[in-house]
Amino acid sequence: MGATFFSVDTPLAIKRRMDEGRTGDLEDILKRWQLWIPPKNDQALQQGGLFMFKGDRTVLTHYDKATGAHADLDQLMDIASKLAVTPADCNAQCELPPPPPL
Repeated sequence: MGATFFSVDTPLAIKRRMDEGRTGDLEDILKRWQLWIPPKNDQALQQGGLFMFKGDRTVLTHYDKATGAHADLDQLMDIASKLAVTPADCNAQCELPPPPPL
């Protein structure tokens, strides 16, 4: 549990969203939110992530380090646009940098 919701990355990610003024969707959904308990306890510890593919090759992998610590959409779109116009190999340029410190 300490590696997920109670990770220091969780409140930092939420604070970053607040500082950037990107909490409208969160505020909207919390008005309708109801507690949900997963059928199996270990399911509550699952985190998100994403993969980006070019053909059958994985060019980007991101695992959320904590609740709310998602990949930056602008960086993802930048990488996707480079892949769309550049057939060259995408190694280091497709690595997401860590989020800036608060």
